[in-house]
Amino acid sequence: MSLILYGLAGMILLTMGVGLFVAKKIQGDSVNYIVAGRGLILPLAASTLMAQSLDANATLGNTDLTASFGFWAGAALPIGLAGCLFLTGLFFAKPMNRMDLMTLPDFYRRKYGRTVEVVASLIMVLSFSLLLGGNLVAGGFLFQTFMGTTFVEGVLIISAVVFVYTIAGGLFAVAYTDVIQAFVALAGSMALIVYIAMNYGITIPE
Repeated sequence: MSLILYGLAGMILLTMGVGLFVAKKIQGDSVNYIVAGRGLILPLAASTLMAQSLDANATLGNTDLTASFGFWAGAALPIGLAGCLFLTGLFFAKPMNRMDLMTLPDFYRRKYGRTVEVVASLIMVLSFSLLLGGNLVAGGFLFQTFMGTTFVEGVLIISAVVFVYTIAGGLFAVAYTDVIQAFVALAGSMALIVYIAMNYGITIPE
């Protein structure tokens, strides 16, 4: 348990430190804050996109779905995300980038008017709130299980950490910390597969 505590504490400090450090890239510019100056290099952009599918909501949820209903139930989310990213990059990314948008609802305003922009914004806020809620629930459960906190304390700790570095550094902070989080998630997943295989074996029912 002490190793878990030290590891998590180190991860929290590193994430907050990096997020606050890159905040200086904002330089008082709203474009830098909201869309990272439209200049993220490919590794940062790729890590940010990858990290979106490596959250607690998806990993715990997919594990539970796979255990309950089989491989394809758990595979549906990552395959769907990959398909969406592929189609977006292939057909929509360049023309939308040329439009110099600040947010996705800006596109709907230009194409369809203010009413559609507001409706699209409300739908996005609602859907992201549900996604965020799922992640906080999963994170609170993990803190309760491995850290000995209460569920509510775990949710509050996670919320505070993410809020501090995001509000300070905008998309730059999110992108740079996503690199760390994606690496930790990938390394942890690989280590878990090896551990399960060595101690319990991997069986695939018919």
